[in-house]
Amino acid sequence: MGLILSLVWTGLVLKLSTDWSTNAQYEFGYFVPFFVIYLLLRRWPDRPVPSGRRRRKAAVVGGISLAMLLPIRLVQEANPDWRPLNWIHAFTAVSITAAAIFAMGGASWVRHFILPVLLLFFALPWPLGLEQAMVQDLTGAVTRSTVEFLNLANIPALQRGNVIEVSTGSVGVADACSGMRSLAGTLMAAAFFGEFYRLTWPRRVFLILSGVLVAFSLNLCRTFFLSWRAAAEGVASVAAWHDRAGLTIFLVSFALLWMLARALFRPLPALRNATTTGCPIVRIRSSILAAGVAWVLMIYGFTEAWYRFHEQTRAQSISWSVKWPQTSDSFRMSEVPDEVRSILRYSEGYSANFDWPDGPRWQLFLLRWDPGRSSSQLATMHRPEICMPAAGFKFISMSKEAEVVLDGVKFPFQGSTYDCNGSPVYVFRCLWEEQPQTGMAENRTLDMSVMGRFMTARYGKRNLGQKLLQIAISNVRNEEEAREDLERRLPDLIVLSDVARFRVKPADKETEARGDLRHSWNLE
Repeated sequence: MGLILSLVWTGLVLKLSTDWSTNAQYEFGYFVPFFVIYLLLRRWPDRPVPSGRRRRKAAVVGGISLAMLLPIRLVQEANPDWRPLNWIHAFTAVSITAAAIFAMGGASWVRHFILPVLLLFFALPWPLGLEQAMVQDLTGAVTRSTVEFLNLANIPALQRGNVIEVSTGSVGVADACSGMRSLAGTLMAAAFFGEFYRLTWPRRVFLILSGVLVAFSLNLCRTFFLSWRAAAEGVASVAAWHDRAGLTIFLVSFALLWMLARALFRPLPALRNATTTGCPIVRIRSSILAAGVAWVLMIYGFTEAWYRFHEQTRAQSISWSVKWPQTSDSFRMSEVPDEVRSILRYSEGYSANFDWPDGPRWQLFLLRWDPGRSSSQLATMHRPEICMPAAGFKFISMSKEAEVVLDGVKFPFQGSTYDCNGSPVYVFRCLWEEQPQTGMAENRTLDMSVMGRFMTARYGKRNLGQKLLQIAISNVRNEEEAREDLERRLPDLIVLSDVARFRVKPADKETEARGDLRHSWNLE
């Protein structure tokens, strides 16, 4: 039974490790499995006497949960960025664990040991919609509060989106942080201390709510401090204080939660039915245990075989390149900030700005991720709802989708609207999956619907390269005009090709002589 649990939990942790490594907000997740083991060991000495064991009920729950692992792993392998499936996977692993505990000691053992196991849920990435809403709400609240406190301290400051303008420059989310990382980590720490001191449920809830307040307050202090240093010594000084301020609030929040948990601690009376005997022996047929181990191994083996088979017969994706409007006098390549590179970790990426002769202004981002287990997760993290406010734009609303058709190939774009100093900016985003050159051509934009994700697993598509095209259009009258401008001009910039790889062509001598930033870029 221990081997079955080890295989189940190893598979879950390996899957979650990809999320923890690609998203800095959940890097603390690597420690959580060790916390779970430690807390279980602390509960072992005062475990209750085994009672009311029902091996048949445990077998039914465990069998159903084990059976669910096969479809979960098949779909999850193709959709590593689908966060709700992580929660289902974790729930299944906890159900198998609870069934094993029930078989050994009955319901009293489940009540005694299950709480440390549930700590794992605090290490799961939140559903993307909820996380984005929390990030925006936290960032907006911290930004507004910081501006108010700066003005009260006679430091002139203005809010522009999620950017704080001071006399020496701008302090944005990349400098002061939104607090989502500290919030998730603080919630996990509060849950850990609640279990460490065996607090009652009301006290645990109070500790977790206090953790939310601590995370917000300390991030507000951090943002105020960094903004104050920027106003006093210049924006360049923020980099010198950024990491030290982050480490300080982490240590302070940890200490505050620890002290609060100790204050809430009340010694529990000794359990009358506690036992000091060894682990109870559960008599299960060796054939059943062998079948369980074989089933779990078969899940991982079948999943790998399924995708390898389809990778040998997969159709080729339609590839495309961008023909930059290099003849325009307003065309400028922009350098992508180092903070963006460190977060998104794309393989290659470029940004360009240019004005069309009849008025509209375009800003175009083109990013690509090489095939790999984290490619889709990294690509989906780049969303204008997060990046645009961090650059000083105010989110207005999601807008209608736009669709550009070129030689029968559809390029669907998600739309959103922002405000920049009183002027609207319309952003259109298209995420595209790259595939190897085998078989016939196939059009594959990333379908993030539930049915689309199941079909991705059905056809064995995993670890595909990703390409992101994002266009921000301004200096137009309304959303409809922006959409029409996109549909009219984009076909002149997209070139369908067999192979799509970034390659930078050197600027011509005339461009170098002018000394500007204009280049000739091409995807081949």
